[in-house]
Amino acid sequence: MLIVCAIAAASVITYLPAVDNSFISDDFGIFPMIDALEQNPAYIFDATSELFRVTSYAYFGICMKLFGLSAAPYYVAGIGLHALISVLVYVLVLRITDRPIAALAAAIFFAAYERHQEAVMWISAANEMLLTLFCLLFLTLWLRATDRHNPSRAYGAAAFVALAFALFSKEAAVALAPMALVILHRQGYSRQEIIERAVPVFAMIAAFILLWLSQADRNFFVTDRHYAAGLHFFPVYARAVLRLLTPTIPFVAALLFLRHRGARLRWGQDIIVFGSFMFLAIAPYCFLTYLDHLPSRHTYFPSVGMAGLVGILFARIHERMPKRSLQTLAAAGLLLVVAGNIGYVWFKKDQQYRERAAPTRELIATLNGDFFTDARHLPVGVCRFPLHPEVFKTAVDRFTRLTMQNVVLRSECTRSDRRALLIWDGHQYSLSRDVTDVP
Repeated sequence: MLIVCAIAAASVITYLPAVDNSFISDDFGIFPMIDALEQNPAYIFDATSELFRVTSYAYFGICMKLFGLSAAPYYVAGIGLHALISVLVYVLVLRITDRPIAALAAAIFFAAYERHQEAVMWISAANEMLLTLFCLLFLTLWLRATDRHNPSRAYGAAAFVALAFALFSKEAAVALAPMALVILHRQGYSRQEIIERAVPVFAMIAAFILLWLSQADRNFFVTDRHYAAGLHFFPVYARAVLRLLTPTIPFVAALLFLRHRGARLRWGQDIIVFGSFMFLAIAPYCFLTYLDHLPSRHTYFPSVGMAGLVGILFARIHERMPKRSLQTLAAAGLLLVVAGNIGYVWFKKDQQYRERAAPTRELIATLNGDFFTDARHLPVGVCRFPLHPEVFKTAVDRFTRLTMQNVVLRSECTRSDRRALLIWDGHQYSLSRDVTDVP
């Protein structure tokens, strides 16, 4: 219980600043989709790209019922989900390595790792956490189901349920197929046994791929070329691997120093397992074409493998320290790395998310102000709004007293009448008005 509390505390402390932020850009797209699904659940089959994220809409639907239009509880729920996933990282690493210190170091590092912060600090990116949650459940259950000494059919059935949820959280779950092979090899199965036991996993994922391909001509990710096979995969993949491996550098350097000092080191299969996890989990994202690197939210799932590597490397360092005082120093070094990540989230990333939320947050606050309670100031024009018009529409319709009949989004910052005009300058809205001439 103490370990669970420590992991949860690291998760909460790291992302606590996000709680008082507002909804951000794509977050406003959640509400119309949930409304459409409530009126007609079969709509998910028309919105093809969203069919493969159906678990996200189940999650958001529950949140919407519980929290309404208040952003803070959504962030609290996201942090709670992140804490749960961090605990599952502990469970997975412990199950594979049988080293509590490696599992704890991996979980604490994952809980505070700044690189994947977007999945936690952006409400609509929660699908990355849901994907990771179900993938970790599958891998943990798969390990138990395929235990050579005590295999379990019940755990096997539960693993396939988790796999189904993972696949319909995000397409990156297809990486679980080769991961299942790696785990079977780690369990000591022969090549023939691995093939036999992996057949159901590959059959299920193959069925999912066939379904996905059958809907590709209706999926805007494919038709708009946001997702495509091409040479762009390789530079994106290389950048992602390098960035994810960077946090392991100080731990590798410490181990190399210990080796220089005469300590005998064996990297072992555990390194291969979590290295494979990271390399495989990155791959599905690298077919996305809209950036030359992986956005931070897309590193959340691969970060599990990287955190496992950090945990194993730290455990090796800790075990080879000749004195307890040096082991304490190693633990202090890990905590210093964790504190650096937390500080980066608090003082750098949190401000960036507040800036991302500003266009809608300030618009809502301004339109709900006293000035616009007077109908003489309406309709109001808004120009230089930096986000998609649908975001603007949802922000006005759902979060203000006004309607789109009273608020007009304009492409030019000129007044065609004598009503108020709000101009976005990158930080706030300036109000241009001529009250004295309003009849």
